[in-house]
Amino acid sequence: MTTTLTELEKGRLRELLRKESFNPISDEVLNRFIALGEVIELTAQTTFIAEGALDSNVYVLIDGVVRTWFWDGDVERTKSFGLPATIYICYHSYVMNSPSPIAFETCCKSQLLRVPKPKFEHLLQTSNEFAYWMVGDMQGQNYYFEKIDNMIKGTAHERYVALVKNRPEIAQKVPLKFIASYLGITPQYLSLIRKKER
Repeated sequence: MTTTLTELEKGRLRELLRKESFNPISDEVLNRFIALGEVIELTAQTTFIAEGALDSNVYVLIDGVVRTWFWDGDVERTKSFGLPATIYICYHSYVMNSPSPIAFETCCKSQLLRVPKPKFEHLLQTSNEFAYWMVGDMQGQNYYFEKIDNMIKGTAHERYVALVKNRPEIAQKVPLKFIASYLGITPQYLSLIRKKER
């Protein structure tokens, strides 16, 4: 289902996006970016880029939680979780025009901005400010992945405690089976860990 953002929601999204990048950006350019896309509302556990699909769109998570995952043999592995203002691009499709090796799925009711690649590329080419800001966003995401890798390590119990401490929204909104997949343990073992933490 597609919808439109109110001015208040646009303002909230601008502030969230501003916090995700190391580089500054004006309201005017952020408004141009937001205006390029359509807002889609998805229910929990809805795949918006399937493994094996070709999708060069750019997505911005407005509300909810998204996970990326892949099949590791017969086991589903959650690679990452994203919170509002995370920008999703399947680089296999966007850069190489090849199918996605991973799936992008909502963990709860979520809202995303979907921007077609040609419109996104045009803004990158015509606005140095936007291009500079996007470099900062990518640097921020890479920094964040390194930070998470550093924070969430140790035993399964220690990794779960670190996840709850550093990203409580995930523990509150994401089904246990996805958290277990992210931690590399079974849902049953995660239930035992959670009982110990109560």
